[in-house]
Amino acid sequence: MRAGDLPGAVAEMGRMLELQPGFVPAMVQRALWLLSLDRYREARSLACAAAAALPRSPPLALETVRLLRRFEEVERIERVVHAVDWSGSDAGTHAALAAELAPIALYKDATRALDQAEALLPADDVRLLGMRATLKMVEGEAGTARHLLERLAAASISHAPRAQWLLSLQPADHEDAQRQIAAIERRLEAVPPGGEAEVHLAYALHNRLHGIGDYEASWAALVRACRVKRALLQYDASEQGEIFERLMALPRFTMASTSAARQGPIPVFVVGMHRSGTTLLERMLAGHRDVIDGGESYAVSAAIRHATDHYSVHTFDLAGARRLTDPGLDLGRVRRDVLEYMRWKARGHACVTEKLPSNFLHLGVLLAALPEARVLHMRRNAMDTCFSNLRTLFSIAAPYSYDQHELAEYYLGYRRLMDHWSALWPGRILDVKYECLVEDPDGQGERILEFCGLSRDGPMLGTDRKGGAVATASLADVRAGIQRNRGGVWRHYQRHLSPLSARLESDAR
Repeated sequence: MRAGDLPGAVAEMGRMLELQPGFVPAMVQRALWLLSLDRYREARSLACAAAAALPRSPPLALETVRLLRRFEEVERIERVVHAVDWSGSDAGTHAALAAELAPIALYKDATRALDQAEALLPADDVRLLGMRATLKMVEGEAGTARHLLERLAAASISHAPRAQWLLSLQPADHEDAQRQIAAIERRLEAVPPGGEAEVHLAYALHNRLHGIGDYEASWAALVRACRVKRALLQYDASEQGEIFERLMALPRFTMASTSAARQGPIPVFVVGMHRSGTTLLERMLAGHRDVIDGGESYAVSAAIRHATDHYSVHTFDLAGARRLTDPGLDLGRVRRDVLEYMRWKARGHACVTEKLPSNFLHLGVLLAALPEARVLHMRRNAMDTCFSNLRTLFSIAAPYSYDQHELAEYYLGYRRLMDHWSALWPGRILDVKYECLVEDPDGQGERILEFCGLSRDGPMLGTDRKGGAVATASLADVRAGIQRNRGGVWRHYQRHLSPLSARLESDAR
């Protein structure tokens, strides 16, 4: 490795495993190196073998968990975590474990690890408040989350930018908003330019200024946030355009037979653009007694990576799109991987949802591999959708969303691809218009339940019910129930959005 000979290092680690086949540290290291060589299947196989060995040492178990996350092996992660006695670990190990488990929705285990970490720290230590606050927001405990974030923002210079951004996602009265605006502006003057701290604070400033109706200043803050965030990302719009073109050129895949494996829950995929209402739709569906909301995972992306033997840190990349044309593409492997995850996630329910919006990229494979799957396509007004993307701070999920031109091109590519899938697979995709859903939830609910093969046993529950975790950008809104006044926000900024609106309108013509 020091000499830069990665294939040689992989071979040497392989010889080590020949001498001691069950040596988990070697399995973990070799799997990571194999991923660097883009040998996904071999790496995954080693990762699963390491998990099967159930490492008992907390540090080694933590490294195994980190490795398994590369393959979205959430069920195996759960087994590894439950097999280890973590009680003797230090606060750093517990905190690191919580940080690995929370993003994959293992909230109970993450909370337990966080409890253990906090018990080992001084009472005035604020380093873990951000993680605790995020978990409380996911669980719907907004008041507790707000209190924790205010403590963090006041006590920690390094954690304050993200804390103030999270605070800005929650409602505030005019006086409180003004107080937060002043604090954000002071911090913006002090942070180094061009980093994530500036991004978080500029988005927080935009949110608070928008909330009090100061739209010109709010727009200036949004422009600043988007400019800095875009500069931190590697995104090639032309490459994304080629991905769309390659997907639209795919043939209609077929499988020889799936009858022997048609057991387990009905998978329902909720797809669309981010910020189109997918969280609202899933939460409504989960009001049905036979449905469990699976939330957002990358299980489908992992299944596609397994089938194409290609790893990407993104949902999908150009190399993965190219490999979909390989004659040896194994749809059966995709089917087994997705259904294995769905059976675990369903916890005995007859139907399980998966609502990662960008799964629309995978529908050409999914619809062939899973004839029993239902696909709900959430559609929302183009300008409402795109502007909501523009003013949302994502991680790396939507790198196209920080520039009006790139956002418009991505949206148009998505619409063309969804039209293509609907024509290629007639009757397999149900379009659900956001505006119709919020105006007539019962009528649309009846239509959706019928499409999903679910009985109508009373009205679907409202989204403001207690319980259930929400970990998307809608977490501050969706628990407030169905809101009918969310359209047209972009009109406050209409004169600034001409590049976006002009491109969308030109394509419509």
